[in-house]
Amino acid sequence: MIKIFIFALLINILRYSLFSISIFLLVNKLNPEWIQKLLITNKTINNKQFIDEIKDSSISIVVYSVVMTITYYLFQTGNSNLELNPTHYNLLEIVFTVTILMIVHDTYFYWTHRLLHFGLLNKHIHRTHHLSNQTTALTSLRFHPIEAFIEALIIPISIYIIPVNIYDLSLFYFLVYLFNAYGHSGVEIHRVGFPKNNALKWFSTSVHHYQHHKYPPYNFGLYFTFWDRIMGTLHPKYCKDFRQ
Repeated sequence: MIKIFIFALLINILRYSLFSISIFLLVNKLNPEWIQKLLITNKTINNKQFIDEIKDSSISIVVYSVVMTITYYLFQTGNSNLELNPTHYNLLEIVFTVTILMIVHDTYFYWTHRLLHFGLLNKHIHRTHHLSNQTTALTSLRFHPIEAFIEALIIPISIYIIPVNIYDLSLFYFLVYLFNAYGHSGVEIHRVGFPKNNALKWFSTSVHHYQHHKYPPYNFGLYFTFWDRIMGTLHPKYCKDFRQ
């Protein structure tokens, strides 16, 4: 189990480095001219926030690794839907399965996220994440350990309720880290008309999550905006504020 935990820890460190740290360095340190044109705000963070984000994210990485280790142990019992050596697969099947995983994760994230904004849960747990009022890609894993555990539960959920293979799961977790880092990066890559397009408006953006940190009662979704739209939690100025 120790070897599995170390392997999981190294994988999570690699993912955090590949997405969160690299995007942070590009946006907040190198800050080339083409990135400056995409910035949602020109505000910068201080050294304390940088240190706190690394510290809290490091704890979250450990929690994620523990959950991954436990999930592997449960998988070894043979009671999951994960297939490590699929005999047949194709790109269409992978895209379909990953889409289902993202919808399930977005639903799980939306409702747990809303729950964490209530009372003592918000005051003592979710507050850690919102200490980063000006977000960076490093904020993506800045959680209280309990929230990190709640977030990490999507790992066992994804292999127990949906038939998946290792390729589906690998692409899914690639997108999890990518979307999370992008959503906190402070950079908006989409064009001005994106949230007004009838097809594209259902997908989340960096502005969508930036508004959540600025206006906490709004914009709880991760990949999509449909729960926010259905439940009336989409910020009323989302379209107006997009790329202003």
